[in-house]
Amino acid sequence: LGRLPDPVFRFLTGVLGYDMRVSASDMLLIDRYPPFALTPPADYPVQIEVRPTPLNRLAVLFRIFLMIPAAIV
Repeated sequence: LGRLPDPVFRFLTGVLGYDMRVSASDMLLIDRYPPFALTPPADYPVQIEVRPTPLNRLAVLFRIFLMIPAAIV
């Protein structure tokens, strides 16, 4: 309780890592295009580390109320 389920955390971490690898390639920080995989390749020069943090349930509930005006507009 109070944290993301493991499959959701791994998926979000994979998407964040892939976006970071593509951005590093776009900004010419590395000279090869990243592979199409959510799991980070061990030999790739750009790596990230993401640790799970606890979620505040009240903050999550408050975000739902903030989403209502954005959905109307």
